[in-house]
Amino acid sequence: MNSSNSILASGIVGLGFLILLGLFSSDVELEYFEPVEVKVEPVAEVEVEPEAVILQEPKFSVGTNCDPEIDKNGDDVPDNLDVEGPVNWSYCNLRGLDLSNLELSGANLSGADLYASNLFNTNLSGADLSHTVLYKVNLSNANFKHANLSYANLCGAQLGLEGQFLATLDPPQDTHVYDKAAAFDFTGTDLSYADFDHANLTGAILTDAIVRYTNFHDSNLSIVDMSGMDLTGTILTEADLSNAILTGVDLSSKDLTGTILTGADLTDSILTGVDLSGKDLTDAIPMGAAMSFNTNYASNGKYLTGTILEGADLTDANLSDVDLSDKNLTGTILKGADLTNAILTDTILIDANLTDANLSGVNMSGMDLTRMILQGANLTDANLSGVNMSGMELTGMILKGADLTNAILTGVDLSGKDLTGTILKGSYLYTSILIGVDLSGMDLENVNFTGADLTNAILTDASLAGVNLDNAVFTNTTLNCAAMTPEHITVIIGQPICVN
Repeated sequence: MNSSNSILASGIVGLGFLILLGLFSSDVELEYFEPVEVKVEPVAEVEVEPEAVILQEPKFSVGTNCDPEIDKNGDDVPDNLDVEGPVNWSYCNLRGLDLSNLELSGANLSGADLYASNLFNTNLSGADLSHTVLYKVNLSNANFKHANLSYANLCGAQLGLEGQFLATLDPPQDTHVYDKAAAFDFTGTDLSYADFDHANLTGAILTDAIVRYTNFHDSNLSIVDMSGMDLTGTILTEADLSNAILTGVDLSSKDLTGTILTGADLTDSILTGVDLSGKDLTDAIPMGAAMSFNTNYASNGKYLTGTILEGADLTDANLSDVDLSDKNLTGTILKGADLTNAILTDTILIDANLTDANLSGVNMSGMDLTRMILQGANLTDANLSGVNMSGMELTGMILKGADLTNAILTGVDLSGKDLTGTILKGSYLYTSILIGVDLSGMDLENVNFTGADLTNAILTDASLAGVNLDNAVFTNTTLNCAAMTPEHITVIIGQPICVN
C-alpha cells in the first residue's frame, strides 16, 4: 500500500513537472517570436543608409599583417616573390620591391603596401588591390583590367600602357595630335573611393569602370571618355578635363573650382547648380552640352574654350559674366540660371528654356526671342533693342528698365507690367495688350500702337510724337497733357487731352 502511494505520489509530481515544463516552453516560445519581429525594422534602415556599408576601413594597418604561411620570419614581406597567379599577399609589406613582369592576375593584394615598388609590365587583371598603397609606383604597362582598386592610394600615378591610344583632335582647335602615348586601361575596374590626386590619367580607358566617390583632384583626365558614367561623390576640383567626353554625365552641384574643361564634350550633361561664373566660352563647339575653352584663363581660373553646351541642363547654374558669344545653346535648359551680365553676342538660343532665369543687364539686341521660353525671366536693364518677341508668353517676366527700342512686340500681353524706366521708342506694339500699364512720362516716339488695347493705361505727359494709334482701344485711358502731334488728337476724340 505504501508502495502504491509512493508510486502515485511520484506520478503526481512527475505530472506537475511536465505541466510546468510545458508552460515554461510556451513562455520561451513567445519570448522567441517577439524579438524576431522587432529585428525587421533595423534591416530596412540599413538599406536606407548604404554609405555605412560602402565606407569600409581596412581590416589591419596597410602592410602589417602578412599571412604567416607565406611570411615565416614575420617581417610582413613574403618569403618567395617568384610566384604567379592568384597569390595571397594581402596586407603584406611590398615597399620598394621589384615586382615587374609578374603574372599576378586574380591575386589578393588588398591592404598591401606597394609604396615605390616596380610593377612594370605586371599583369594585375582581376586582382584585389583594395586599400593598397600604390604611391610613387612604376605602373608602366601594368594591366589593371577588371581589378578592384577601391580605396587604393594612387596619388601621382604616372604612365600606363605604351602606345595605348592614337588620338587625332579637331584641327580647328589647334590641339596636338598624339601618335603614341601611354594610357591606363581601367576597363571594368572598380575605382570607387580611390585617390588619384595629381595623377596623370591622360587618355585613360574607363569602359565599364566604377568611379563613384573617386578623388581626381588636380589630376589630368584630358581626352578621357567618361560618357554616361555615374560620378556620384567624385571630386573634380582643379582637374584637367580638356577634350574629355562627358556626354550625358550628371554634374549637378559639382564643385568645379579650377577645373579645366577646354574642348570637353558635355552634350546632354546635367549641370544643375554648377558654378560656371566668369567662364570664357570663346569658340565653344556648337554641340550637345559640351564646353569649349579658350587659351586664356577665365577670371576664376577655369578654361571653357570649345565647350559644347547645346541641350545641357544648366538649371540654377551660375553663369554670371560668362562669355557665351557665338555659342549654340539650342534646347539648353537654363531654368533659374544666373546670367547676369553674361555676353550673348550671336548666341543661338532656339528652344532654350530660360524660365525664371536672371538676365538682368544682358545684351540681347537684335535676337529673335520667339523660340525661347522666357516666362518669369528677369530682364531688368537688359538691352532688347530690335528683338522679336511677337506673340510670346510674358507671364512673370520683368522688363523694368529694359531697352525695347524698335522691338517687335506684336500681340504680346503687357497688362499690369511695371515698365518703369523701360524704353519703348520706335517699338512695334501692333495688337498688343497694355491694359492698366503706366506709360506716363515715357518717350513713345514712333511707337506703333495699331490695334493695341490701352484700356485704363496711363499716358500722362508721355511723348507720342509720330505714334500710330489706328484702331487702338482707349477705354478709360488717361491721356492728360500727353504731348501729341496735331494729326493724332482727332483719333482719340472725346478723351481728356491736356486737361490740367
